[in-house]
Formats: sequence, C-alpha cells, structure tokens
Amino acid sequence: MSVSQAIRVASQRREAESFSRLKSSVIKQFLSFVGGLLFSFAGFSDNFSPFGIAFACGMPSDMLISATAGNVLGCFLALDSVSALRYTASALAMAVIMLSLKSLGDLHKNPVVRVIVAFATLFVTGFAVALADGLSALNILLCFSESVIGGASAFVFFRSVKAFGSVKGLSTASSRDATAFVVACTLLLLSISSFEIYGVYPAHIIAGVLILVCGFYARASGGAIVGVCAGVTMALTGEGNTISLFFPLGGLLCGVFSRFGKVACALGFAFSGLAVTVLSYGAQSFVPLVIETALALVLFFLITYRFSDSLERLLVPAVTSPVIESVKSDIVSRLRRAANYSTEICTSVSAVNDALNNSKGSDFTDVIKKTRNKVCGSCGLYESCWRESAEATVQHFNTLLDLKKNGVYLESKTVPQGFSSTCIRSESISSSFNRLYSEYKVRYLSESRMREMYSLAAEQFVNVAQLLESLSDSIHKSVRFDMDTAAQIRVVAAECGFAVVDCVCVLNNTDKMKIELHVGTDYKKESLLSFNDRLESVVNRRLDLPEVENYDSCVKLIYKELPDYKIIHSAVQYNANNEKYSGDSYSCFTDSDGYFYAVICDGMGTGTRAAITSSLAVSLLEKLVKAGFGIESVIRTVNTCLISKSGDECSSSLDLMCVDLYTGHAEFYKCGASDTLVKKRSKIVDVGFRSMPLGILGECDIGCGTGYLDSGDVIVLCSDGVRTEDYYDIRQAMKSFNGGSVKDFCEGVAESVRKKQPEKKDDMTLITLALIKN
Repeated sequence: MSVSQAIRVASQRREAESFSRLKSSVIKQFLSFVGGLLFSFAGFSDNFSPFGIAFACGMPSDMLISATAGNVLGCFLALDSVSALRYTASALAMAVIMLSLKSLGDLHKNPVVRVIVAFATLFVTGFAVALADGLSALNILLCFSESVIGGASAFVFFRSVKAFGSVKGLSTASSRDATAFVVACTLLLLSISSFEIYGVYPAHIIAGVLILVCGFYARASGGAIVGVCAGVTMALTGEGNTISLFFPLGGLLCGVFSRFGKVACALGFAFSGLAVTVLSYGAQSFVPLVIETALALVLFFLITYRFSDSLERLLVPAVTSPVIESVKSDIVSRLRRAANYSTEICTSVSAVNDALNNSKGSDFTDVIKKTRNKVCGSCGLYESCWRESAEATVQHFNTLLDLKKNGVYLESKTVPQGFSSTCIRSESISSSFNRLYSEYKVRYLSESRMREMYSLAAEQFVNVAQLLESLSDSIHKSVRFDMDTAAQIRVVAAECGFAVVDCVCVLNNTDKMKIELHVGTDYKKESLLSFNDRLESVVNRRLDLPEVENYDSCVKLIYKELPDYKIIHSAVQYNANNEKYSGDSYSCFTDSDGYFYAVICDGMGTGTRAAITSSLAVSLLEKLVKAGFGIESVIRTVNTCLISKSGDECSSSLDLMCVDLYTGHAEFYKCGASDTLVKKRSKIVDVGFRSMPLGILGECDIGCGTGYLDSGDVIVLCSDGVRTEDYYDIRQAMKSFNGGSVKDFCEGVAESVRKKQPEKKDDMTLITLALIKN
C-alpha cells in the first residue's frame, strides 16, 4: 500500500466509522419508536395501558423523543379518544420532565427518578380523568394501581436496556438485569395477547418458545423465571388459571430436564401442560392448548437446530472476570492508539518526502552553467562564443552533455571534431564536464536514495499501523475468558494429582476453546492420562492431544478443541539446472486458532539470490501470521521488506492458501502466482487471479478468493516451474486419485511433469493437500 493510499484509507475509515455511528443511531431511533408503538397496545383491563409511557421513560435520553412519538401514535391507534388524550398528556409531560432533568447532571440516569416520573405523570392524569368521571374509591385505587405498575415497568425497561446494550450475553448481566430483560420481553406479548386464530393465541405460542429456549440453555433458573413472567403476563389479560399455572410449571420442568437433551426438555414442558389441563379441566378449551403447545415445540426444535450456537453464546456465555475484561479493553485501546500514531507519523514523513520532491535538487544543466562561468568566463573569446555565436556554442555544450549521459569520458579523442577545432580551451571544458557531471551523478543518486528511504519509511509505518489494527480487532473479537470452566478444570486437575499453578480457559469468536494449564514439574504420566479422560467430560468438548512446554518452575499443558478436519500434505521440490539452491521456498503450518496455511514463494530468477528472496518472504510471512496479524497486512509488510532489502530489484511471487480446520472455509491469496487446482468430488476447479509479484510496486497487488472445502477434497499448489501445458497431466492425475498416499501421489505427479519438460528447466515446487474428517 502506498503512502497516499494509506492516508486515503485512514480518511475512508473515519468516514466509515462516522457512517456506522449514524446507521447505529438511526436503527436505535427506529427500534425505540417501534417499541413505544407496540407497548401502547399492551394494555389490560379495558383502556388501562401504562406500558408505552413506562417504556419511553425507561429509554436513554437520546432515544426518549422517538419512543414518546411511537407511544403517542400507538395510543391514538389502540385506545378511545379520551384515553388517548390522557396518555398523550402523560407522555408529553414525562418527556418534558426527563429532558429538563438532563440539565441537572446525571440525575436523569438514576432509575429511582425514572420510576417517580412515570408514577407521577400517570397518577396525575389518571386522577384528573377519575375526577371528571366522578371521584370514587374504586377509581382512585385503579389509578394508583396503574401508576404503580407504570413506575415498576419503567424500572424494568431501564434495566433491560442496560442488560441488552452493555453485555455480550444475558447471563453475564446481573440477575436483576437479566430478569428485567425477560419481564420486558413477556410484557411485549400483551400487545398481541388479544389476537387469535380459531381460538389459538400466537402470544401463547411465542411465550412457550421463549420458555423452552431459556429453559434448555439457561437451565431451571432461566426456565422458571421466564415461565413465571409469562404466566403473570398472561394472567393480566384475564386468560384464567390454566395458562398462568402451565407456564411457570412448564418452565421449571423443561429447565430441570434440559440436562438430558432437547427431547427431555420438550417432554417436561409438554407433560406439565397436560397435568395442568387435567387439573383445570373445563376451565379452558383443551384443543387450542394442545395446538399451541405442539406449535411451540415444533418451533423450539427448528430454532435450536438453526441457531444453536448463537443462542448458546447469548444465553450461556463464558463467565468473565471484570478485571480481565478491563485489561483486555485497555490492551485493545493501546494497540489502536499506537496504530493511529503510526498513521500520523506516516502522514508527517510523507509531507517531508513531498517537500523534498518539490524542492530544487541537483540539475544536470548546472554542468553547463558552471563550466561556462569557470572556464569560458576568463577566456578572451567569450564575447565571440556566447554572444555572436551563442546558438552554435550551446549546441556544442549540449552535445558534450549527451556524450556524458551515455557514459563517454571526454578527452581529445572523444569530443566532436567541430568543437575541438573552434574552442581554444576544449581540454579544460572536457575536464570540467567530466568532474561536474560525476559530482552531479553522486548528488542525484544520493537524493534519489533519500527520497526512496523516506517513502519506504512511510510505508513501513503504514504497515505497522495495519498490523496493530488487525491485532487489536482480533483480540477485541476473539478473546473471552471462561472463568467458571477454568475453576472446574483446576478442581479436576487437583483431584488427578497435579500441583496446579494457574489455569486459563479462552474462547474465540467461533466459540472454540483453548486451555492453558500450568502445573508443577513433578506430575506423573499416569496422572496426565487420567486427567485427559476427565477433562473432555468437564468442558463437554472434543479436545486434541495436549502440547507440553517445560519451564524451570512449571509445565504448561495446552489443550485445543479438536478441529472437525485435518489436512494431510506433502511437497516435492526440484532445483533448476545445475543450481545448488532452489529459488522456490515453501512452508505448511498451523496457527493457534486452528487455521492451516500452505505457502509457496518463487524468487525472481534462480540460484542463491532467488533462494534468499523467497526464503525471506516465507519466513517473515510465517512468523507474522503465527503472531496473530491479519493476512493482508502481513503480505503488505512482506512486500515493503522486499522493496527495501536492496537497491536492486528483489521480487517474489506469493501463493498462499488458508483453511479453517473447524469449518472448511478456505481463502486463497496470490501475488503473481500460478493457478491452484482444487478437486471437489469429481470436479477440478482452477483458482487463479491476475496480480503482480511482491517487491516490485509499493502498492501491493493481492488477488484473493474464498470457498468451502469438505472431506475428500484435494488441492495442488504449484510454482511457475510447472508450465501451462503441464496442468493437463496434473488434472488427469487428480481425477484418478480417490484416496491413498498423498506423498506417493505428489511425488508421482511431480516426477511425471518433470520428465516431460525440456532440458532447460526452472525451479519447480508442488504441494498436495488432502482434507479429511478428524
């Protein structure tokens, strides 16, 4: 990436962040408006509907106006004109009070203040309507009860926003926040509680699905909380005892039986409905309840099949430590700040370079000017040469300068005859041209090298910024510390005889686990085997064999979740004719996140110089990728390093493939590299992109493509020592390869291709990969 492009990218990133904030703000305003509208329909006991005002009162200040607008619109759509005017007056009064409190500091953020404001505005307007209808004890009691419900609901909505907006999963919130969020969701069902289709209520079906999902993932506590909330909510609609008893009992039972699987969870919910129906026989029609329960069960199985991972991350996230999360946030913040500073340094260095380019540097015309002043200035024929015959003299000097540009040393034998016959100081002028032009060349090369170094320095700062940015994004998105599981592992390790020093359990953004257990050096091999067997049952995941790292004071055991796939690979390499070293370099390796990489770099030319170039590219790329930096940032860094390696051209093609061993997702990156052949079932696919090799242009040209691989797929990567006409033989061999030794296949194909090539051969490298189930 060039410096100008980097500055443009930084500007585009700021614009993108600004647009993202605007987009997020628009979405929040829309959701708050829709929420205010829906909760206006969530009424009970005729025209009592305090939830819309409570929802608006519980929203943050920046969403208050949109929520109030939705509430006002909903009141006129859902209620009669008198009630609509009453609730509109309450909503406007509430909005004015909350916005006025905003000028008093953080008082408006206090949940108690929100409860008081919601209660007061509902009570005052309700009392006014009761007074107009004829004041009675019943009317006052109803007004007071509605105001209490409205104030309590405002607190619920306030805590719900906190639970939904500030945590990664509901179970990482406090119990109050999580419960408030569940209550808010069940209250929303009141808005559709009166809607039915032949006696079947969609609100009951949705409530049943919520109970089943929370009971299955959050166990008995989650199922019971949602069940009680849903039962109480449905009781407000006057549905009778059946539903209000069914939901709490069903939530409790499905949570209790969830440890035995989805089917047991569903059976617990269904049998609780059957028991309540039998006990309440005649209180409610039996058939609609059976239909509602059956539909809830079907939706439960469909949703958990399709969104199981997402629901588990939402409802059962890792138990994280606030201290660790704070440290992680601080690290991410420092990395991003360093990236921003690197970009600013790049801008400053670029400005210096531009100033150097615009300044007056060495000019070859100075050779003519200085020679004219020093040699010709003291000559008696100066007036004749530079005034009477100025045009002919200038032409002679330009001819001498052209000779110097072509590398001619000026002397009596090499200067033009016409010039030496007319100039009495031709030897002095020739000597001056030789000396001044040599000085000009030295200055010119020095200034050019300086400008080049400034440019390379700026590009290196760009690459550093990109590397830091990619690393901070990786840490921010992928690292979660599961403190609860780590505590369980410590207990099991101690029971197996380990002297536990420390244990860290980390989950990445795809919920894959990595465990680092530090134990004393005096453990026994039998203890390790016993611990390995018990560990999988504790984490409920398939784990790979541990990596063992020995230190002076402890031993570190590293366990990683076993990937779904593994790759068997083999490589064959031939040197060019009569060369001791191959100009190709390759590597196959995995990183700590379960990604497999295969890379081939082909240095320009053959022999030692090409070998050094390609080896540098492969080594640097592998180290940076294993360090956790993003692939494209790494490739740009390698490109800059090749450019700055020496003043001469130092280029190399790059062919890189990356496979996620957990999902089979593959990425292909090419910079001037040959096509890659991929066999999917019986079909051969060519993967190739037009691009320039590394080390030529400051702006890196990266060809990139993605796809998915499955068990049995075969991939062949080639350097450009494989000719276009050789690809036919490789395709035929891949079609006939249906399992067996990957090493034999790779060696056989490489030998067959090499034999058909002419006598003058280039360096050639083949890597064969086969993906299989683990």
